Amino acid sequence: MRLEPKRCKVRFMKRSVDLDEDLASEVDKTSSLIHEKPATVTRLAIRAGLPVVANRFQSPRPEGYFADDYPLPKDRLALEAAMSN
Repeated sequence: MRLEPKRCKVRFMKRSVDLDEDLASEVDKTSSLIHEKPATVTRLAIRAGLPVVANRFQSPRPEGYFADDYPLPKDRLALEAAMSN
C-alpha cells in the first residue's frame, strides 16, 4: 500500500491597510527592532490581536459559569455568610 503525502493549498490574499502616522511609526520601530519587514510586523500584530478583538464582541459568560472550576474553601464561605448578615 502506497501512501501519498498530504498536500495543502496556500492561498495568498493581498490586502491594503490604512495606517495613521503614529501606527505607521510604531510598525517601523518594531520592524527595525525585530529585523523583519513592515508587512511581517503587521501580519504578526494582526495574528496576535485578532483573538483580543474577537473576544471583545463575544457575549459574557453567565453568572457562576466558572464556579465549579474555582471552589471556595468552606471557612471562606462561612466568613462571607457572616459578613453579609
